[in-house]
Amino acid sequence: VDLIASVPTRAAEALFWAGRAMERAELVARSLEVVLDRTDAAFDADVAESWVGPAVDLVMSVAGVRLADLSEGADRPSISVASAIDALVRQLGSFLAEVSSVREFFSVTAGRAFARLAESRSGLGALVEQGVHDATVDVGRLDIGRVDGRQLETVLVDLASVVGLWNESVVRGPAWRFGEIGRRIERALGVVDGVRGAFRPFADTAPVWLTEPRVAGMDDSDQRIDFARQRVVEIVLAANESLVAYRRRFRSDVEFEPAMRLVVAERLNPRSAAAAVEAVRTEAANLGWQQGVEMATGVLDTLAVASFADVASTAAALNAVWTGCDEMSRAVVGEYLSAPLDPRMLGGS
Repeated sequence: VDLIASVPTRAAEALFWAGRAMERAELVARSLEVVLDRTDAAFDADVAESWVGPAVDLVMSVAGVRLADLSEGADRPSISVASAIDALVRQLGSFLAEVSSVREFFSVTAGRAFARLAESRSGLGALVEQGVHDATVDVGRLDIGRVDGRQLETVLVDLASVVGLWNESVVRGPAWRFGEIGRRIERALGVVDGVRGAFRPFADTAPVWLTEPRVAGMDDSDQRIDFARQRVVEIVLAANESLVAYRRRFRSDVEFEPAMRLVVAERLNPRSAAAAVEAVRTEAANLGWQQGVEMATGVLDTLAVASFADVASTAAALNAVWTGCDEMSRAVVGEYLSAPLDPRMLGGS
């Protein structure tokens, strides 16, 4: 067996899910870090500005907490922060568990980064008094002031180090490609979750001011609304590490349409959903997985003609991305990662 050009199904599955957990952990950590920094942890509904609510909803969506699970009068800020930290701890745990089973694919330096992530996971876990159970929001109250942004920054730096080592130190064989497909699918899903959380395109409860078009000749009230809308868009851009890219390209106040196009459909933006799907298509072609190539191409074709003029049209594009990525994930698991009775080698032989 050619051990360079092939990989056992066990290892392929572990690397696929390690890639997904690694990417989701980064998405949760960055979203939480951005929102805590922008709001200065001032979440109290009596004093917080109108854009803080959608920012908190973005964190909850990326962390996987459904708005419908919130009880009446729930302390949404504490729940969102506690749930995000709990989700980050769980994703880091999943990532570390998967990579520990395929340690032979990573360098000694990567092992040191894994150890630092394990320490961060332990420290963050101590902040949450009671975990989230069964996808509900049964979580203890969390003193948001106890959350140290430096802990989140450390996680982001260590995850970036792992990604760098993943890209620069692992041979581009089937093992790397399965991990990359998982990572990129999760990135596209994370973009969708963030935008959906902030703008709630499928919910009747979305704030009206978020969906109203910008008008010329605005009075003071309209200007305040427009400022709040811009803040939400900025947070979506920053959570997807695309705010600097937007500023360099447009050099103007942030607008909904170009911002959503940049994070969802711009293939030249490496943090966008489209760039992630394109990467999946490339690796599917390298694996000889024709079904994956066709599915990714279908998503990219939809995004190429998608409109982002308003929240409703953006919702259609997001739905296409989410559905396509979910189908690709299920297809790659069914095609390659469902272990047969006798383990087989994937790739060369």
